Amino acid sequence: MYFGSLTKLYENHPHPPSPDELFQKAIELAEKTWQLGTLMDEFPELDEKLMEKAMEEARERQVGVYYCSELWDYFTGKIPPEKFLEPKIPNLDELKMMQWGTIIHKGIQSLFGYEEKRIEIVLKHGITLVGKVDLILPNEEIVEFKTKEVPEIYEEIPLPYLYQCTAYMKALNKSKIRLYLISWHLSRKRFNIEYDPKIWEDIEKRLYEFHEKVINFYDQKKI
Repeated sequence: MYFGSLTKLYENHPHPPSPDELFQKAIELAEKTWQLGTLMDEFPELDEKLMEKAMEEARERQVGVYYCSELWDYFTGKIPPEKFLEPKIPNLDELKMMQWGTIIHKGIQSLFGYEEKRIEIVLKHGITLVGKVDLILPNEEIVEFKTKEVPEIYEEIPLPYLYQCTAYMKALNKSKIRLYLISWHLSRKRFNIEYDPKIWEDIEKRLYEFHEKVINFYDQKKI
């Protein structure tokens, strides 16, 4: 990409660099670009605000109420049943990434005049699955965003996002959803996801199993 851009830049130059020189310049540019966004000069006031916000917005969980965005965490043990009711406080690096994602999300939503709304799926055994869709377009198509530093490396839909998007489609009775992995300068990679009833069946089965483990653990603590 950089080699082609440099070639075009120097195409009318009276003394253009040699191809080897252009190639070396292209490598240097690529290396510099790779480091963009990694500088973290001190801004303690911002870090303090991020921590304050994290404490204020720490999700208070309730047995029987589960979140579309956390499904994969339940199923893979990242949020184990015995720690379900413990509020999760991200570390500072996680907070920075999350805030960057929030800025991207809210910025795009504001362009469309869209406000997130809570959606729910009421299931058996007293389970409610809740979430918020990032964007519903005027034509009623639903869109989900995920901020990623290097979207290009994803050849397939990451499973956590596939499960979350499937839950959204089920809740809104939609057959498809657009997923965008968004990076710097709003560069993005698009995945078109179609509703698969087998994936939803898997979600229900795993969620029931997780719910039973949560109930058993907290019931035993009361004894």
